[in-house]
Amino acid sequence: GRVRGYQGTSPHPCVRFPSGVGVQAHARTGSLLSLHQALSLPQKAPVGVIVLTSDRDFSQAPNFELEDGLTADYDIGGNLTVVSQQLAGELIGPKITFNKDGSVSHRETCCYRQGRIVSKLKSDVPEGFVADVLRSFVAPTKKALGIGLAP
Repeated sequence: GRVRGYQGTSPHPCVRFPSGVGVQAHARTGSLLSLHQALSLPQKAPVGVIVLTSDRDFSQAPNFELEDGLTADYDIGGNLTVVSQQLAGELIGPKITFNKDGSVSHRETCCYRQGRIVSKLKSDVPEGFVADVLRSFVAPTKKALGIGLAP
């Protein structure tokens, strides 16, 4: 079944489902922090790393690493803030950052290749990328979890 733990060295709790999908919640409010298309199998927390969590259980709880796939990050109000993709441990393709009003932040949006920024031009973001991410990953994941699509 699902396993509760932490993703990387984040103090925010995370649940990994049998499919590998991960859902991370804000530690203080319980609201959605991020959706991860793929998290590693549970492993021991990094040795010698101290992370203060609400339950003070970081060193005993399972730890998950981010694997290849999409990530959608949210602010404390539930608004989508960033969509990115990782391959072989590095950012790849567009990393799109959104303003509070839902518009794309052209200042912080860029395209990556092998973890390095290769472009900050809006024209280099594939047409329909955001719609595809929302349709193929975000909406079905939130629907399966019973999380509304708004705000």
